[in-house]
Amino acid sequence: MELAVLAACSLSESVGADVCAWVASMIKNLYIEGGNDGKSSRASILPLLNSPFPTETPLSEISSVLRGPLSTLAASGVIRLAQPLYIKLCQIYNKKLTLAENKVEVEIKCIDDNIMSVLSTFMVPSLSLFPSDTLLPKELWSLLKKLPYTLRYNLYSAWRKPGLEKGTLRSMLPKDIKSGKIPKPLGIIESEIETGIAARYVLKRISKENIKDMGRQLSKTSHNNPLVVFTDILAKIESYDNLILMMVDTFQFATELSLDVMGYCLLLSLGGGDGGGQRRSGT
Repeated sequence: MELAVLAACSLSESVGADVCAWVASMIKNLYIEGGNDGKSSRASILPLLNSPFPTETPLSEISSVLRGPLSTLAASGVIRLAQPLYIKLCQIYNKKLTLAENKVEVEIKCIDDNIMSVLSTFMVPSLSLFPSDTLLPKELWSLLKKLPYTLRYNLYSAWRKPGLEKGTLRSMLPKDIKSGKIPKPLGIIESEIETGIAARYVLKRISKENIKDMGRQLSKTSHNNPLVVFTDILAKIESYDNLILMMVDTFQFATELSLDVMGYCLLLSLGGGDGGGQRRSGT
């Protein structure tokens, strides 16, 4: 059933829009509108298989119902047309994960398989499908910063696998191509390739004289695909250590999410995770 919905969403944006509308109708009680976004809401033609979630519904139950449809929206790339829905979901998950007593992090035992599935197959990878700006990384980081770094790094690892840019395509076996089992959505692969081209263009031209303008431009490319950009930056630094000080100046323009991803990339570069010690850009 899930494969059929994925195929339908991939072939027809109107079907994907109906899935988005269904998800929005399911979460309408969980989100208090802060104002009109200027767009008319689309009514879903899909039947409500469940009533909208009550406000007190546990996050695990929400995730168990939505994990399939949300995964389909990310895999088909349709979520890129529903940025307000993505923001609402980030805010709902952020609110549900917020703990009393001023605790900074959520305990690992509170994050079950359903929640991790939504985070790893939808929340995090969907960022690659949107244009590069600071709003969405900020919303996503407000959610992710509540998780222990071990869970965040697991999410970044799932986002990265099985490779970045063309590395994903090169890792595929002929039987996978024939069966259509692509390990990463094509929309995300395309976005990574575009980001990699833009980042390497800036890296070739950055210098002490233009560090402010080019550094801001380089950081901007990292907003939706920080894994790609910081993997390239660290690879350059390994070859040209005179870039270190310039990159430090560049980081002041990066989002908090990008800086956290940089820590993960640095760990990989030092051989402290999967793929460490290998060239990771796939180019």
